[in-house]
Amino acid sequence: MSPGRICGRAGGRKCFQSQGAQEGCSGTKNQRVIMMDETKEMNSVETPYAGVSPDLFEPPKNNKKKWLLAGGAAVVLIAAIAAIAAAGSFFFQNSQKKFVAALGKAMSSAPEETEDVFGFEQMEETLKKTPYHYGGSLVLEDSNLTDLDAFSGLGFSTEIGVDYDTIRRGMVKFMVSYGGMDAVGLSYYLDPEALTLAVPGLTDSLLKLDYQEGFEERLFSSFMMESMAMDRAEMEEFADMLIAVRELMEGKGAADQSASEQIAERFNNTVNLMDRLEKEMEVERADSKSFTINGKETTCTGYTAVISHETLMAIFQDVSDFVAADEEAGQLVYDFLSQMELLTGGDFVLGGREDLETDLEYLLDRLDDSFDDVRMKGYIDHAGNMASLTIETGFEADGDDVEFREEILWKGGSYLAENMEVTVEIDDGYSDVECTLAREGSRENEISDTSYKLSVRIDGEKVMTGTFGSVFNRDTKEASMDAMLRADSMYLSVDLKADGVFDQIDKGKGFHFDMDNLRLRAVGATLNFSGEVYCGPIDALEIPEGETFDLLTDSEADWEMLTMEIMDNLYDLAYRLELDW
Repeated sequence: MSPGRICGRAGGRKCFQSQGAQEGCSGTKNQRVIMMDETKEMNSVETPYAGVSPDLFEPPKNNKKKWLLAGGAAVVLIAAIAAIAAAGSFFFQNSQKKFVAALGKAMSSAPEETEDVFGFEQMEETLKKTPYHYGGSLVLEDSNLTDLDAFSGLGFSTEIGVDYDTIRRGMVKFMVSYGGMDAVGLSYYLDPEALTLAVPGLTDSLLKLDYQEGFEERLFSSFMMESMAMDRAEMEEFADMLIAVRELMEGKGAADQSASEQIAERFNNTVNLMDRLEKEMEVERADSKSFTINGKETTCTGYTAVISHETLMAIFQDVSDFVAADEEAGQLVYDFLSQMELLTGGDFVLGGREDLETDLEYLLDRLDDSFDDVRMKGYIDHAGNMASLTIETGFEADGDDVEFREEILWKGGSYLAENMEVTVEIDDGYSDVECTLAREGSRENEISDTSYKLSVRIDGEKVMTGTFGSVFNRDTKEASMDAMLRADSMYLSVDLKADGVFDQIDKGKGFHFDMDNLRLRAVGATLNFSGEVYCGPIDALEIPEGETFDLLTDSEADWEMLTMEIMDNLYDLAYRLELDW
């Protein structure tokens, strides 16, 4: 258990009291953050199982749904608090203003190297105005397994294309090649009129499903539906799905960016979250403490901040009232709650869309019984930079009291978040899960070097470690990447290394990365690939060519001929690849 504790409180709610809130950012919990052993170099790992315990990890015997609900609720809550606090930096005065301004500055500190070189934000605008594609390919060059010698030269490629400028159209291609020749593939093309499938290598026909207005009668009477043995209700569900696809391609029923922005604007004009936090968020001066920022010991002033349970519930009530009154926002929330119910098995949707207000009231009641006050402590230097932030709260999930704690350290560099460390701990009384992610970055002349280190512990036992590192030369456009993941509980070790060069970069539009080598080591096997990754504008979205096979009107005899053609080509493909079927 963490140093925090749960105590009873009038009204049946729980109150989280933390020693960390009293002692600052030090304490037994921080001492338990154990980073991954850095003495083992990634590239020296020759045996994937070295050092891995043969005892498989046995997960805690508690409800999986509880963890999904607890973790998801905590992440959403903390993200909302950070966003609200950052947005309110201009509204607070004195300690409140300084604390929230520093928090907003810290949260918005992000790497600039890749944006300067590639212009990803501009790419989003380019994608809206012109046909665009992105994809990649891998070819197996060799391996250390003799059984795979025959597969040297086997390749895979994929490509996705979109066009939003005229009519909405989309395309996806997947191809398997061998010895430089295409073997078999699958691609589909979508527009507001039809779905067209192409299966090169298996049939020359284009499989077309026309879902224009009034297609349901053709669908229900087709041999395709008869062969699938669907009843009437299943056919209607299938038809509804196709109608949803058609409306998506027509731009109906989809919340595009402009619609989302309008919802956000209405929300900001209706729900004055900043005013409530300005009046009710309690921020006070605390002790001073030294932190290392930009490589120097810096004395920072501490601040404590509390968002009370009552304030949280008032905010949740305001949000609920807005969602219930706004038709578009209500539909988005209803769809989200429905998906959460499927993922977690929880009871989020008690009825249809018309019952959303009742669902929201039920959710508010559960939140009222679950969440405690949110306590934060941050240390800020004389320049207004946040050096450390600790967030603590408690909540209830499926009858269990859960303690949540997050600590963030900003260590600076060429920008505040170039070197930082985040530790999250969740304790539900059954298991104590601790996850630490550290980022280290540096830039010397035109070379940027970045690495990430991950450590996951359960009840003090290390169950997963990982590293990711990348080096990018802005002058030569050369790039390399190293990654390693070890999961003791799954008896697994994966080692990945890639080298290549960006031989084409058109800032704000796209790029092409020529991957000279990608080495993958896992389960005792070493595989070496070459390949490419690319994205950028194209002249037009290509429509597959070939004789059309109408999935809804062609007869049973036509289907039999198509099936025979596909089976003959499958046997021919097996013969060419020397597979023993």
